[in-house]
Amino acid sequence: MRHAGCSRERIARASGFPMVGSSAHTRSMSPEIVLPALRTSRGVHVPPYDWSRFSTRININASHHDIYAAWCTRRGLERWFLRMAEFSKPDSTQRGDIDRIAAGDTYRWLWHGYDDSVVEKGTILEVNGTDRLRFTFAGSCVVTVTIKLDADETVVELTQENIPLDDASRTHYHLGCMTGWTFYLANLKSILEGGIDLRNKNVRLQKVVNA
Repeated sequence: MRHAGCSRERIARASGFPMVGSSAHTRSMSPEIVLPALRTSRGVHVPPYDWSRFSTRININASHHDIYAAWCTRRGLERWFLRMAEFSKPDSTQRGDIDRIAAGDTYRWLWHGYDDSVVEKGTILEVNGTDRLRFTFAGSCVVTVTIKLDADETVVELTQENIPLDDASRTHYHLGCMTGWTFYLANLKSILEGGIDLRNKNVRLQKVVNA
């Protein structure tokens, strides 16, 4: 899968790689590759690439409040990211469309462009009510979203870490998720600045950059 909704089922279906943890994956997985540190012609030391994490960010002409609401409510997430963003409290009661999520909530997410068999489940780890949240994603990964000011502009920065280091995880959860988050952050900017939704909503149309 090439996008941020990189559930294991969705990744395997779109990429053609066996699902992580499956017997096919176990048979096909090659030994872990550790890239050595590099040295340029000028002798400058370049550290090895860190496949366990990545960060991406985008500037958005919107208020902190509006950006945070787009991440922390069901209605907000369904405007730019998900077909369905279902959140449950620790007592298993569901949150309403405009209820703010809280640490300890669990989620169930569905995407446009995919049927209901492609689902992502996880847990909200941290929310501070203004400019930061963290949640589990794609198995053991953790995603942190921070809203900050940089050069007098509002910037959304997303980091995904705890990515496993086997070859399939590097493809699916590093390269695939980074590509996906890049698109969805661009769609968040598009929605908040101009109202145009760039997502593919045709489940019969597959292997496109916007789903």
